[in-house]
Amino acid sequence: IEFNPGYRFRYSPDEPTVSDINFMTTYPDKAHLRNILAYETYKAAGSPYHWVIPARVQQNANFWGDVHLMENGDTDYLERIGRDPNGPLYKMYNTFNSSPSHANIASGNAEKKSRKWEGNADLLALLNGVIQSSVTNRTIFLYDNVDIPQMINMLAARVVTGDQDCCHKNYYLYRDTMGNGEWQAFPWDVDLSFGRRWIASLTYWDDTMVTNTYMPVGDNNGLFNALYQTPQIYEMYWRRLRTLMDEILQPPGTPTNQLKYEKRIDELTSIIAPDAALDLAKWGTWGNGSASSTCCVQTQPQAADIIKYNYLPQRRLYLFSNMIVSAGGKIPLAQPADVKIAFGKIEFNPSSGKQSEEYIQLTNINSFAVDISGWRLDGGVRHIFKPGTV
Repeated sequence: IEFNPGYRFRYSPDEPTVSDINFMTTYPDKAHLRNILAYETYKAAGSPYHWVIPARVQQNANFWGDVHLMENGDTDYLERIGRDPNGPLYKMYNTFNSSPSHANIASGNAEKKSRKWEGNADLLALLNGVIQSSVTNRTIFLYDNVDIPQMINMLAARVVTGDQDCCHKNYYLYRDTMGNGEWQAFPWDVDLSFGRRWIASLTYWDDTMVTNTYMPVGDNNGLFNALYQTPQIYEMYWRRLRTLMDEILQPPGTPTNQLKYEKRIDELTSIIAPDAALDLAKWGTWGNGSASSTCCVQTQPQAADIIKYNYLPQRRLYLFSNMIVSAGGKIPLAQPADVKIAFGKIEFNPSSGKQSEEYIQLTNINSFAVDISGWRLDGGVRHIFKPGTV
């Protein structure tokens, strides 16, 4: 919905107005809350996300349905998440691994949402950099042109949501063109999460709850696979994933009254259930591979309980028990609470005389990767390390 010029929409009393919004159907999600849970997971992880609000739609004074009122990916979105709206935002629909000579990203596989006055030479340069055959040159390119903490943070959060519907599409790419020039990646289209998958013949309309989604997500993508193929970055990714598992998903054995997802599901169900019942009565449901079915009816509270009592306990068991290093997996043990990092060299007077070349070196004195997301330096230099810094 595009609002008339001069009549922007205020979706929250505490947030800036927006020029347009989306009404996302809840029909594919019998729990009517996966979009909300997934984007709130990215928010909790410190990753860019879309705001989502459950809403009831009336048409000509009659109930039409319940929807997710959701933010549009545009310059308003960039400003809200603290990014420069003068940077290019691309909505991606491909795996980003084709030869630049084919330039397939120029022909409908990337939709530009901002900085539309110029072409996509910047995106082609990124593609050229991440698919080059020289490992050394590719690694240098990544460190110089990619916001590595931001990207590994987003990719790790995707595992927490159980979302494997990426990265053949369903991601944004953004470049801080006017700032440090680095590329970042943000999520979109997150409804196939928390147990839902597109599997085999049952396609989008499969009720099966899948707890063992593939990791790392996105290794089919030229950019993300380039990150995974860099050993140090690969180690950063698994450490950040473990942090988010501990903080957001929470390990098996966490007292029931402290479980964050379960509490949020109950809160949302109390809001959504009455309108979801009306929506089910009006529009029906799906199941067993059919977009319209009478075989597999679930009320919204019943579908929410399946996430709470079926999916989440099994997902925790899979990640915290089956996929940790002691069981042959890649996920490290929990980071010790008293872990220490040492100071290395401090360059406060570079020979070039350029203040931009001053630096403080931190050295990891441990035998494992250390997540320092949210840590701070204080004193003459003040700095807070962004989420995903390992």
